[in-house]
Amino acid sequence: MSVSSNDTDDSEISADSWELERIAKKHKIRETMWCTDFVEMASPHPFTAMYITSHCRCNGDRAALIRGPTWLHIWKAVESYYKKVGCDHRFIEGFEQKGGYVEVSLGS
Repeated sequence: MSVSSNDTDDSEISADSWELERIAKKHKIRETMWCTDFVEMASPHPFTAMYITSHCRCNGDRAALIRGPTWLHIWKAVESYYKKVGCDHRFIEGFEQKGGYVEVSLGS
């Protein structure tokens, strides 16, 4: 699912960054970006929850629907969530499923 930055050289890390930028542009994802190891967007995510939320101070009672089984669907849900809450943290740092929600950790 991911590639550790410790296992790659700089050219591989750079290629991963370019790939994420290409995917973001193609899917009109403009507000959020991954800061974790590269994730294969076409791979299935492991979550059973239907909604993205966050423990960020910006959250309130908002959530966004996860509309499919892949990491790209997770990213799109995070993007939608981010736009709803108007948060100043835009970098995706990780996830944890808590009941019926996937909680995203956003950083700046």
